Amino acid sequence: MKKRIIIILTAVIAVSTIALIIERDTKIKMDKTSLEYARQNPELLKAYTLEEKKRHPQGKRPDRPDQAMQYEADLRSEIGKSFSYSGNWRIKALKEAKQIALFKSAADNMVWVERGPGNIGGRSRAIVVHPDNPDIWWVGAVGGGVWKTTDAGESWTCQTDDMPVLSATTIDICLDQPDILYAGTGEGFYNYDAIIGDGVFKTTNGGDTWTQLVSTADNVDFRYVNRIIVHPDNSNIVLAATNNGLFRSTNGGDGWTTIFADSGRIQQIIANPKNFSSQYLTINGKGIYKSTNMGATWKRISEEIENHARIEIAIAEADTNYLYASAVDAEGGLSGFYKSNNAGDNWIYLGSDPNWFRNQGWYDNTLCVDPFDPEMVIVGGIDLLKINTVNDSIEATALSHWYGGFGLPYVHADQHFLVTIKGADDDYSIIAASENSFKLI
Repeated sequence: MKKRIIIILTAVIAVSTIALIIERDTKIKMDKTSLEYARQNPELLKAYTLEEKKRHPQGKRPDRPDQAMQYEADLRSEIGKSFSYSGNWRIKALKEAKQIALFKSAADNMVWVERGPGNIGGRSRAIVVHPDNPDIWWVGAVGGGVWKTTDAGESWTCQTDDMPVLSATTIDICLDQPDILYAGTGEGFYNYDAIIGDGVFKTTNGGDTWTQLVSTADNVDFRYVNRIIVHPDNSNIVLAATNNGLFRSTNGGDGWTTIFADSGRIQQIIANPKNFSSQYLTINGKGIYKSTNMGATWKRISEEIENHARIEIAIAEADTNYLYASAVDAEGGLSGFYKSNNAGDNWIYLGSDPNWFRNQGWYDNTLCVDPFDPEMVIVGGIDLLKINTVNDSIEATALSHWYGGFGLPYVHADQHFLVTIKGADDDYSIIAASENSFKLI
């Protein structure tokens, strides 16, 4: 009996000792290694996460959207390799599936009837309005492709059921040839649920069919296309701002030239609505740049705007000398709202209160200018506000609330894109693309 007890006690002590050694060894490894090492083993990753929670029990959440994006890429890759899927594997699979379908008899076809739900939206970052018919819009859903309405949003039709890459992040239209549109894919803002893109798609029939531009397929430079602009009078000239640079095509997307290469993410490009040769782009953490020759050369023009991450800009249609910039700080809040009345040569600091981003400016940051008044701006972060800048300050009026509180209209939280539609006299409408809906206000 004593021998059995001694044996049991010895076994318990041995197991406990091994457990302590393993725990100590794991802790030592975690102290000496990085998140990259921890990802190689589920137990190490679990221990790493626990240690991180212990280190940050209170205070602001240590958000690292860049690491979240890298983690998402790792999940889609072979172990020990960089992003290893061929970018256009979905396109190839679709073509193969269609070829197989040709050999099936009609009796094998199954008839499907859509049963819904039909009242659930998704995050959208792009809106285009037909230049001749304000009731026709195209929108880009970052996980749902391109949609079109012909009745100002009352009903919608998906135009990309056969497009395997559904991360439509940006769309633009040729104003002189409105049947020609380009859509860029890949949401490059480092949110965890961002879907990797695969180039640029083009339609020449108003969106009835879309074709992937071969020059951008399986091309690392076009995995995250943040913005596209198209020449209003020449549909062959298109510029794409991506996480890898700025690219221009002069032949309808058949080929591209790098016209701005930088280690930072180019998150926006806009053109003067009255002079396409005059363009502005923003680079996360580096500032605003201007070109006066359609992108051939660029000059940094934001020396007064400091200590920022993402910047969004807007230009006034009524007076294109007026520009506005909403700059985000390292914590995701509003570091400053700026105004220029001389086409970006100088910037006036208007303030940083109220902070309409809270701490999400890296993710939701948009603005547009009143089409009739160059000193009135609509901004979006969590909610929508109208800002009067006539006194070179922020005089803000709330336009919406994310759950309809405070007697304000309900517009879903997280504003990503704004477009205005002119009406009679000085009247206009605003289309807001948000996290789960579109809203016309």
